[in-house]
Parts: sequence; C-alpha cells; structure tokens
Amino acid sequence: MKQKPGVCTFCGTGCGHFMMIQGGAVERVFPSQNHPVSKGRLCVRGWNIHELLNTPQIISGPLLKQNGQYRQVSYDEAVPYVAQKLKSFSPAAIGFLASPRATNEEQFLLMKLARAVFKTNNITLASESGHRNSLNVLAAATGMAGMTGSLAEISKAECVLVLGSDITKQNPIIGSEIHKAAQAGAHIITIDSRRTQMAKLSTQFLHVTPGSLKLAIAAIARCVVREGLINADFLRARTNGFEQCSASLL
Repeated sequence: MKQKPGVCTFCGTGCGHFMMIQGGAVERVFPSQNHPVSKGRLCVRGWNIHELLNTPQIISGPLLKQNGQYRQVSYDEAVPYVAQKLKSFSPAAIGFLASPRATNEEQFLLMKLARAVFKTNNITLASESGHRNSLNVLAAATGMAGMTGSLAEISKAECVLVLGSDITKQNPIIGSEIHKAAQAGAHIITIDSRRTQMAKLSTQFLHVTPGSLKLAIAAIARCVVREGLINADFLRARTNGFEQCSASLL
C-alpha cells in the first residue's frame, strides 16, 4: 500500500493528511502529525474524504462531447483539443472558473495559466457570489481579502468574538483552536441567531433575532465609541472615515 501526502479540501482550513493508496484507489486517510495547520488532527469530514474519491459518480477522465453525447478520451487527445479551441477566442472572451475544493497551489497554477498563457484576468471562484461582500470589506479594511492572522494565534487570544458563524461545523479545526483558547481562560463571545455548539461553549452568548446581526454590531460599536474605549490615534492613522462613522453611531 502506497502512502501519499495531500491537503483536505472540504473547507478552507487546509488540513494535511496522508492517503493510503492500493490498486489505484484511496483506501483510507490519516492526519499528518507535522502539518503546520492541522497538527495531527482531522475532522469527521477529513477522515472520510476518501469516500468521495471512490464514489461511482466520480469523473475519472476527460469527456468530449460530440453529436450530443459524451465519450471518454485520453488526456493526449483532450488537452490539445481544449488548447486549440481556446486559441480561437480573444482574451476578453475567455473566462476561468476555479473550484473552491482546489488547493492554493492548484488555484495559483490556474491563475498563471489564465494570465500568462491566455492573457486574461477573467478569473473567478465558483463560491465567490456568496462571499463577495465579505471579501470586498476585508480588502478595503485590511488590504487583504482573507485572514490576516494565523491559526496558531487563535488559541493564544485573550478574547474571541464569533459573529454569525457556526464555526465548529463549518471549520472544525479552527473551532478547536477557539476551544483551546477557552480552556486557557480566554473570554469567548458568540453573537448569532442560532444556538450553535460554539454558543453553548461561550462565556457569553448574545442571541439575536434573524437578520439583526448588523444592528447588534452597530450597537456594540456605538457603546465602544460612547464609552471612549477606542484607540483614536490608531484608528485615525490606519483607517479612513472614522469621524463620520463615529458620528453616525452617536
């Protein structure tokens, strides 16, 4: 039985695992003990990801549609065919749709293919529509459309605020890091319309009505500004529109 390292793509955490391969099929997986993200852990989805690889519905090779029917072809036939078809279009007419189940390395290669080979910036993610507003806010506020801290920093935090996320189900490994912080004495606050598992484990849980999460955040911001619990110099140096925002809250 062969052993091959890999990355679980069930969620965006990126846990490391090893796949046990026999007869061309992945028989089982187990966690990578030295992986910097998961550190020897996998959630229940990660432990069973090989079941998706072995489903009879999986597409095992390229399919070429001719006369309304799909037939399986080799990569030697499929790759030149696709390349020739793409060459017949202008860069503006070509778009690349990435999969949220691909690794960062695979996404990088797709980006290089689109920009360096086909000279197009028309690249998007299949799940982007559900996260576009969040990405825009993060990019505008922090300069990066993603997480600005590290996973290791979560367990060392003194206070963690969870807003509208069922984190123990969506990203179980990240949820476990919050649990570590709680065990170390951190104050865990959850604000959600659902009574999630994280809510049950939190020091404080603010149960809001569905659709009122933004109002709860605005109320907290108003209290912080009104009570003078802000670092005004930091905000003025690193943000735009602070005065207008604080004035609108009072």
